[in-house]
Amino acid sequence: MIRLLPSSPPTQFISRRIGLSAIEDAIIPVRIDARKQTEITMVWETVLGPPLPVANDLASLERLRDALTDPDWGVRWYAAEAIGRINGDVGEEIRVALRALTSDEAYEHCLNEETTIQCSLVSQQAKRVRITHTGRTARRALAPE
Repeated sequence: MIRLLPSSPPTQFISRRIGLSAIEDAIIPVRIDARKQTEITMVWETVLGPPLPVANDLASLERLRDALTDPDWGVRWYAAEAIGRINGDVGEEIRVALRALTSDEAYEHCLNEETTIQCSLVSQQAKRVRITHTGRTARRALAPE
């Protein structure tokens, strides 16, 4: 999954080969960064993050929980995306970490390091996934046995 931030100009053509192996039941964070080189040129850099599991086992959930607090806010977005793809209960610790990412405090902290767009995307993704998983937990608790 390659995520381009909305701030990328849609009128520019970007061509870049990215070498990576497909891993079953995992998301590999890929970010394409641009920085100004001269007044008229940009330098594009591909940044690959560690694979994030999309599995509901203890080791995978621990890895995803840790990724929700990764220094790279893009990795946090990918972690929330991976959690959103998991069926079943992800546990209270992950729901708490997702809730923390949607807080005003987390947003303000993010703004110290990232763009407003990136911070908004992380917050929105965490909120969407948290609501999805909170709803699953509530429906399971109400279901007759």
